[in-house]
Amino acid sequence: MGWINNLVWTELLTHALAVCALLLSVKWIWGRRQQRQVPPKPTARHENGLKILYYPKENEPTVDIVAVHGRGAHADHTWSTLRNESDNKKPSDYINWLSDPTMLPAVLPNASIMRYGYSSAFFGHDRYSASAENVAKALLEELQVFRQTSPQRPLVFVAHSFGGLVVLRTLTKAYQICPDIPYFTIGMIFFGTPFRGTSEETIEMILDLLCESHGEDRVLSSELRASVEGHEPLNRLVNDYLEQARKLPMPRIYCIYEQQHTNIDKFDKNGVF
Repeated sequence: MGWINNLVWTELLTHALAVCALLLSVKWIWGRRQQRQVPPKPTARHENGLKILYYPKENEPTVDIVAVHGRGAHADHTWSTLRNESDNKKPSDYINWLSDPTMLPAVLPNASIMRYGYSSAFFGHDRYSASAENVAKALLEELQVFRQTSPQRPLVFVAHSFGGLVVLRTLTKAYQICPDIPYFTIGMIFFGTPFRGTSEETIEMILDLLCESHGEDRVLSSELRASVEGHEPLNRLVNDYLEQARKLPMPRIYCIYEQQHTNIDKFDKNGVF
């Protein structure tokens, strides 16, 4: 009966995390509407990789939580907003719902909470140069190292936008290389991940705006067009993941998405919203 208790516990944990993430994100989004937003900034190279944001002080973690940001976004700022009456001049002006002691750590004090960063700018020194395949490969390698002493600890992914596709690629690759990772992935929470793709009209509009300022970039064009609705590689990625996932205990999956249009006219010099 132990496995039944474990199954019930993991399902309750994932559901609780999803509800927590939804409530915190609503608070976070509302805060961003009421305050000045965190200035757009892509992830710089020295900020790449897996970073531990919170780790229990007294006990071993009961679950690992990994957050992955999207393209053209920052690994930490994605999950942050300005505090009330802050002036945006120092780190303490920001609140990160993954690491702030009043946020996710308060709800799940026995979890290890991490974020994964990769170069995400469309242009500039820290431009997005690695393919999604290579980003996923690097994430998988770091997860293997981090979890080598506790490979059977439950794992939950939280991903925003393109980060969700990175997570799927990571898990798909892991089935052959490190099956413990997909086997013990008990849940995934996606914020605005385009599993069905983005309309071709929107992609072309973004490319036109970026190329107008920076010139044509073949790598960028190829990566963005790979996200077009109905594009075969995108469909294959989702289908490959589902084919493998059905062979294992299926994780709980929550998809949270906005229902308002994004203003794509507001790009900064590096192509960041």
